Amino acid sequence: MASYNLNEILKKRAALKDKNEEKEMDLGDTARVKVLSPMRQVMKRFLRNRLAIFGTVTLAIMFAFAFLGPIFYPYGQAETQYKYEPMVSSYAYVQKRTEYTGYTLNPEVKYNRSAVAKTNSNINSMEKNGQEAMAFQAADGNLYLLAKGSESIYTLSQSAPRKVAAFGSGPVKVGTYDGVRKSVSYEGEDLGSEFAQAAAANCKGKSGSFEFDGKTYTFQTGAVKKSFDLFTEPEEGFRYFGENLGAAFEAEAQNAKAGEILEQNGKQYVVISPEKDNYEVHSLENAEVFMVYTQYAFDTCVNSLPLSDSFKQGALMAAVGEGSFEAEAIINTEAFQKQQAEKALAAQQNTHVDVNPVGEEDAPVETEPVTTEAPEGTGEGEGEGELIPEGAVFVNARFTVAPSPEREDVLLISTEDGTPYAELNTMVVRRYNGDDTMDLDLKHAIRDHVMNMLETNAQSEKLEYRIPKQNEKGKNLYDESGALQYEESQMTVKRRTESEFVVDATQTRYLINKYDAPSSKYVMGTDGDGFDVLARIMYGGRISLMVGFVVVFLECFLGIIMGGLAGFFGGWVDNLVMRLVDIFYCLPFMPIMIIVGAMMDASRMPVTTRLFVLMAAMGIMGWAAIARLVRGQILSLREQEFMTAAEATGLPTTRRIFRHLVPNVMPQLIVSATMGLGSTILSESTLSFLGLGVKHPLATWGSMINSVASAAAMEQYAYIWIPVGLLICFTVIAFNFVGDGLRDAFDPKAKR
Repeated sequence: MASYNLNEILKKRAALKDKNEEKEMDLGDTARVKVLSPMRQVMKRFLRNRLAIFGTVTLAIMFAFAFLGPIFYPYGQAETQYKYEPMVSSYAYVQKRTEYTGYTLNPEVKYNRSAVAKTNSNINSMEKNGQEAMAFQAADGNLYLLAKGSESIYTLSQSAPRKVAAFGSGPVKVGTYDGVRKSVSYEGEDLGSEFAQAAAANCKGKSGSFEFDGKTYTFQTGAVKKSFDLFTEPEEGFRYFGENLGAAFEAEAQNAKAGEILEQNGKQYVVISPEKDNYEVHSLENAEVFMVYTQYAFDTCVNSLPLSDSFKQGALMAAVGEGSFEAEAIINTEAFQKQQAEKALAAQQNTHVDVNPVGEEDAPVETEPVTTEAPEGTGEGEGEGELIPEGAVFVNARFTVAPSPEREDVLLISTEDGTPYAELNTMVVRRYNGDDTMDLDLKHAIRDHVMNMLETNAQSEKLEYRIPKQNEKGKNLYDESGALQYEESQMTVKRRTESEFVVDATQTRYLINKYDAPSSKYVMGTDGDGFDVLARIMYGGRISLMVGFVVVFLECFLGIIMGGLAGFFGGWVDNLVMRLVDIFYCLPFMPIMIIVGAMMDASRMPVTTRLFVLMAAMGIMGWAAIARLVRGQILSLREQEFMTAAEATGLPTTRRIFRHLVPNVMPQLIVSATMGLGSTILSESTLSFLGLGVKHPLATWGSMINSVASAAAMEQYAYIWIPVGLLICFTVIAFNFVGDGLRDAFDPKAKR
């Protein structure tokens, strides 16, 4: 059995322990040198701080998310997202026309504007009193005849006044005396030069009377300066200024009202009352029609087919005349022939064909479009199609106008061979934006429902109709063969007033995808502009982090220069810099930044320039604290032995400051800059939230929260602002953790 000496064993262990201790205390050992390295010690103490490690990892994730995420993410920060979605919108409106629209037949006729402006009220008065025609004298002295040509069509004629008779019980105007020329312009019979001399001798003052040739004449000041209107007592009975029209005509005229039309021997006369109790009869045999008024609207059988003014005027005059007219029109287009053939085939098969209800042309062909210049006035007035169809040529053609055999209160305009070309209807059906781009069959269907609603006093009715599909540009969608694609639409005709109706239709539209909830396609949904929220968060984080680093760098740059100069030179330089620091400390940061933001808004600065100006302003406002820190450190370091040695070697001042002093201040600067990054990001987010920071379409975290700033929006779209708010919190906390860790690592005594 082996024996052990316990004392020997203990002595050996003690000797081995002493040897190991001597080895650890050997300052020449390479390992010992590494352990004593200051940066290794700082790093070792930093890595022992769990909160600092958490902050570092969080910031690494944030940087990867903000700067690397957009590289792999399919959407951009300002890329609008769209979607196809059935949408109920106002598709058309229906209006029963009560006003009359005028078309000028002869633009060379000079007419009185006030006379024409009263046409609608005059027509209403005629319809109320059951009159077929009325005439009146306007301020220009001409006579105007408003006559009913046919149902819903009136003509307006102009005629020079030609008085044929006068009667009444009031004073009769003889003429007007001109006090400058000493002459009389007579209304009727010339009384000679002696009467003019009598008028010159007596026409004084504002009014009066005088005797001449056994008659009493009165006068009063006229409309022109130094002129007088002359009157005499009326003679009994009719006073003719030409042919005697007989007792029967006189009795009819005396019983007629002013403006009423009389007929005698195939000629028309009008009774007017130029003065109270006095009447005149004028001939209208030379009246010229210069305007036509109608309640009708023009509907072409081919959509977007332009109609010239000459066509409309000819159609209206034909409706009140012979029933046919010639005008320039488009009748030789492929679209016209094709649609007529399709409608004829549909009629044979007893089916319904909807052709271009939204007013587009047929599927585009590969040849270059051929257009010709349209006649003047094409497409004006009624909003008819503004596009001239492909291959369109205006030619002079003959048309007929007659009541439609299929529909009441509708006039049908047909070509010479009987092909329907257009319709006249007082029930106007147009797209809700005012365009006349709806298919005629759809207009008929809507009108039928409106007429039924008027009869039954219903408030709404429903119908189904095919309308074209639309692509992302809002244009009609065609298949590979060029055929127009359709979809079934549920339409609702709603009564707005007694004469106005609105047609709502369900149509698949290419819409901006606003406030879409999170899904597999959009991980965090979309915002109010249709932008992907996750993409905006990534790009917003990139800008927010960039603003933080740039602003802190600018603060450190200015602070090191100003603080270094103040601490090294001292004296008046130190006083000057410190007073400047005190001034910047007194400036309120947030009000100044709000003023800068308002100035940038007023100048409409581009968003990129605005970003740089914002970073510069924030950096200039924040350098004072860094300058004071650097100054204090340099004041304590400049008296050290190494600085004395540097001065003795003759090193220049700038080298001594920035080569020897500033590097010794870097640990404090790193800690201060890291701690300031979080507050800078918070300041930028606050300004953007207030709308004074970075502007749309650039994204920042603050502006994203501002997009849902109302209480209702925050409650409804929490998936937008909650992630952004959490990212701001995590980023600021991470920078604070890293700053605390660096402070403790550089100065472990401060922690104890």
